[in-house]
Amino acid sequence: MHGLSTTRSRRLAAEGVHEDGTGRVEPGATKEPGLRSWLRDLPSGAAHKAAAFDTRLDKSAWLTGVAARGIARRLRHHGLDVVATESFLVEDSEGPLEAGELDRARTWGSELARSVAAAAEHPVEA
Repeated sequence: MHGLSTTRSRRLAAEGVHEDGTGRVEPGATKEPGLRSWLRDLPSGAAHKAAAFDTRLDKSAWLTGVAARGIARRLRHHGLDVVATESFLVEDSEGPLEAGELDRARTWGSELARSVAAAAEHPVEA
């Protein structure tokens, strides 16, 4: 939906219809708050690290949107130190991930965990 889901896009997904008239969502997927709501209610996280990722089509970010940017902005607003953002590519709006993207996501997560652990072991003094 070109960025973070909205109340409207979540409702349409729950009803099984996207704005373009296609799609469906897994049963129970809308029982928890959406990411936009979760981020809005996030307490201040001074000195905490965070990362943001999204999935999108392999098209221009101008056309597809990049939700990771909006997620990162909201995390920073709550005082978190965003150390990385990434987009992983899907075959179409319903997925699945494109070939190789799951491995790329695992590698990204592993490298992210190592870099955060290393930074915790050797903090840089200001």
